Amino acid sequence: MYDIIIAGSRYVLMIVFALYVYQSFKMDVVTGADKKKKMHASQNAMMLIILCVAFLVIGMSVYTNGEEEGVGGVLIFFACVFAYLLIFNVIAPIIYENINRGLVSMISMFLCIGFIELTRLSFDRATKQFTILLISTVVFFLIPVVLRMLGDLSRFKWIYCGVGLALLLIMLLFSRFSNGAKISIDIGSFSFQPLEFIKILFVFFIAALFHEGVNRRSVLIGTILTFTFIMILVLSKDLGTALILFLAYLFMLYAATKKIAFLGAGVILLSGAALIAYKLFNHVRVRVMAWLDPWTDIDSGGYQITQSLFAIGTGGWIGMGIYQGMPGKVPEVAKDFIFSAIAEELGGFFAICLILLCACCFISIMRIAMMQENMFCKLSVLGLGCVYGVQLFLTVGGALKMIPSTGVPFPFVSYGGSSMLSSMITFGIIEAFHMKALRDAKRRKIEELNRKLDEAELDYALEKELDEEDKRRR
Repeated sequence: MYDIIIAGSRYVLMIVFALYVYQSFKMDVVTGADKKKKMHASQNAMMLIILCVAFLVIGMSVYTNGEEEGVGGVLIFFACVFAYLLIFNVIAPIIYENINRGLVSMISMFLCIGFIELTRLSFDRATKQFTILLISTVVFFLIPVVLRMLGDLSRFKWIYCGVGLALLLIMLLFSRFSNGAKISIDIGSFSFQPLEFIKILFVFFIAALFHEGVNRRSVLIGTILTFTFIMILVLSKDLGTALILFLAYLFMLYAATKKIAFLGAGVILLSGAALIAYKLFNHVRVRVMAWLDPWTDIDSGGYQITQSLFAIGTGGWIGMGIYQGMPGKVPEVAKDFIFSAIAEELGGFFAICLILLCACCFISIMRIAMMQENMFCKLSVLGLGCVYGVQLFLTVGGALKMIPSTGVPFPFVSYGGSSMLSSMITFGIIEAFHMKALRDAKRRKIEELNRKLDEAELDYALEKELDEEDKRRR
């Protein structure tokens, strides 16, 4: 019976998730509030089906492995995650009527997949992640209120820059090494990664800088300070985040100037910087050599990527089934290589659908950016979307051996409190700007309607005056 459920669950999860992804693309273009509500409800049902089927298999696997005492904990945790996802999707449109339901649904699905895989990998880590998620959700709902109270966010330009540089310097001086880079600061029993929040501050700074006008002075200041950020990251040996900030700046600069020459110059600079980093840093050379030919050094530098490829290849199209693979053999699987674990146990088809869902999420963010009239809001959403897109490319590309591994987490899916909180803040900001764009559009329509009414009243008054004048003449 257990084997039948395992085999059947793979197909159920694969089919339901594929339908969910299809509907996500459809929902992104559909118009009409009622249609969106129905599709959102349908997506919630599919997401909860995936959660129920996966945790059924997890519970049975824990029991079959002789860990009967752990089944109760799994059931309680399942109930908590189920309740959270349901409540989050129900109350989000109630608290904010104009919230983007598609983004809320996709965030929930990423969280669903993340908790399924984290529970399978480490129950303790999954419970810790859930605790941080509860705090992050409160922040998510407060962000639109806070941003509206602050008013014009572009006036805090130098605060964004100063706080970002200060956090980078603190990280450089006081953080500990993790996988060859200084990125984590220990506060008691907690580990904090300022980089996740520096990305947001950096995007806000560049958006505020170009909001004032794009000229030689602003481009020069932006370029100098961007390289200041990047050089501190290079000294910290965190080249992954340096790449994310550089590409975010490059695309924001192109969006602000519409000059493709900046993209060409950026590619040349990036190529030169990559060569210099390869010459300067030993851990970069190790990762590049492991990327080029991991099989010759399979017991050392190439171990992580080869285990990732083994996991993905073993899973095939339909996967081994939850608890049927060996994702724990991949080092740092819960943080940096969770995509490999998903591909091994849930299947290559499921993993491709996950990539497509990420693409749908990125397209939704770009649509929100195009809705903005205010240049600061437009560039901020664009920059945050670029950070999200580049981060996904780095984590998925590293797992698939498309690029050297950079140790970047998968937003909402990988284990990591700082990543979870910063991801919720990022999407809270995007949702806030989305609602602002809708309010601005509604205000414009009201102003246009009032203008037409004023013109109609004026025409009526003139016509009445002319009629009275005609009567007097008669």
